[in-house]
Amino acid sequence: MKELSDRAIAAGGTSGQLPPPSVFGDSLYTIDIGQNDFTSNLASQGIEAVKRTLPSVISQISQTIQDLHSTGGARKFMVFNMAPIGCYPAFLVELVHINQPN
Repeated sequence: MKELSDRAIAAGGTSGQLPPPSVFGDSLYTIDIGQNDFTSNLASQGIEAVKRTLPSVISQISQTIQDLHSTGGARKFMVFNMAPIGCYPAFLVELVHINQPN
């Protein structure tokens, strides 16, 4: 990303092969988190180990967004593809549930 944006900025929008520099600030940057990627260790490591990895995952996403923001002028981000983790079947089996009256 850094190399591409640097080349596009240096070309000033005059290259037919590179996007104009404004495209980097005007684009929507999407970060896709696969549910299976996040929960794949649940069976082997248990729910507590998966919960401990969450701060690292969030930190990596945050750092990526900061890098895109400072490197290419990105301003619009969408992080998606995580269903409510409490509804994931493996978590439902592991989590303590309190019976609520209907």
